[in-house]
Amino acid sequence: MNWRGFFAAPGISAEQKAAYVKVLGDMYKTKEWEEVRAQNKWVNIYNPGDDFVKFLEKQEAEIGGLMKELGFL
Repeated sequence: MNWRGFFAAPGISAEQKAAYVKVLGDMYKTKEWEEVRAQNKWVNIYNPGDDFVKFLEKQEAEIGGLMKELGFL
C-alpha cells in the first residue's frame, strides 16, 4: 500500500488543525480529486484528524516489525 498524508508542525492550535481537516475534507469530496485518484488508481481512503494518528501508529507497528524481522532496523 502506498498512502499520502498531510502533516503540520507540532503545536498548531486546535483551530488551525480544524481548518486543515476541513479544507482537506472538502477537497476530498471534489470531482477533480476523484478524477486524479481514479487516474492514479489510488485507494479511496480518508483518515482525518485523530483517525490519521491511529492509522500512523498502526502502520508504524506493522511496518516497523516487518523492517526489524527483515534486518533493516
